[in-house]
Amino acid sequence: MFIARKLTDYLALNKKIPFAEKEIFRYGFEIIISIFSIFITIIILGNILFERFDGLIFTLFFFAIRIFSGGGHAKRFHKCFLYTNITFSIVATLAKFVQIDNVVSVVAIMLICYYTIYKLSIKGSSEGNTVKKVKMNKKNLIYMMFANLIHLLILFIASKHYFTIAVYSTVILSISQLITNYYEQRRKITC
Repeated sequence: MFIARKLTDYLALNKKIPFAEKEIFRYGFEIIISIFSIFITIIILGNILFERFDGLIFTLFFFAIRIFSGGGHAKRFHKCFLYTNITFSIVATLAKFVQIDNVVSVVAIMLICYYTIYKLSIKGSSEGNTVKKVKMNKKNLIYMMFANLIHLLILFIASKHYFTIAVYSTVILSISQLITNYYEQRRKITC
């Protein structure tokens, strides 16, 4: 990424970072810039095409759990950018036309989604991670899911539309986890 490379070169030339760690800093800047650009684009897209806080609700529910659960990762930033924005557009469009208003059945669906995300994240989280990091991610994922359930109940009371966005975001994340797991298992079998 051009901006990350230029920023890293500038810091290395001015001796703000060790030259030997230049690639590590470049990678860190790439991650920060890519996450920030996805977040900003979703917020802007939400404000222009959908309701005011659709993008914010989507990012809170989609990214909060995804950070600790893993899931599929695109090999290139532009694919991740496109996938995330398309996912948001699908969620916001669905929420616009198909609102959810039955909290009991939704909580059951959400528990199934959370269970799926949790089980699949445990399967994939051990690859390349320390035991301590895997345990910490599992614990954080459980806290995040619990917090999301509480937020869901609050959203149900406050706004059926934002409640629907949050539910669809989590369901899509769960489906994404299942698809990623399926293709990873197929790849392991063929290798």
